Amino acid sequence: MGFADALPILLQNIFEFNLMALNRRVGSVQRNQIIRWLIVIVLVVVTIDICVGNYQSRLLAAKRAAQAEIERMAWFYVRTDVDKITYTADNRYQLTLWIENLFPEREVFVMMPLVQGAVQVGPQWQEVKTTEATRDSRLTAGSVIPLTGRITVDWLMEITTPNYFQAFPGYMHLQIHSQMLVSPELEPQEHVAERNDVIYIHLKPIGSDDNSLRIINGFPREAPIFIPTIPRW
Repeated sequence: MGFADALPILLQNIFEFNLMALNRRVGSVQRNQIIRWLIVIVLVVVTIDICVGNYQSRLLAAKRAAQAEIERMAWFYVRTDVDKITYTADNRYQLTLWIENLFPEREVFVMMPLVQGAVQVGPQWQEVKTTEATRDSRLTAGSVIPLTGRITVDWLMEITTPNYFQAFPGYMHLQIHSQMLVSPELEPQEHVAERNDVIYIHLKPIGSDDNSLRIINGFPREAPIFIPTIPRW
């Protein structure tokens, strides 16, 4: 085979070799581009995830701060305690609780409390029948009102057990549980705090001999109907 015959074959081989080299270079460039794009995509995804995580953390922190403020409002702005106890004609005890907003310049809404009484019998607490007796329909249990000052609510308790524990001579040891909701909003969606008060008092039973109680306990005057166990405020 002469040179003239071999030249086309040689040129074809050179062309094919260059084409293969070019394909390799193009493939390498494409792979590098793909890798670069993958890196960019991963960085974008990671950045978005970090931003979303930071946003969620700030949102959660804000919600926790708002809830903490409502809890503080419930326990430091609002106060409740026993106002008085009287005897009824049908031998029940009428309990009057007062509820007050100590900062009337701050807007506070409360859901009127549910109240339950219990008397101590030995080492146990025995629930007593407790019935709502508030006459103002705006202040009945479950109603929501703006608390701008002091209000009172009434409940009737039937205590018939003769075996009550006498932590104070001649008196029943009574537990009063009051549960209410507090919020800075009239119709809250989530900003609500639950306030549970447990009040302990010594209660003079109906029909007690006042003179005996006065002598036994050293009262200078008539025996009081109830005695707080520990001053609450």
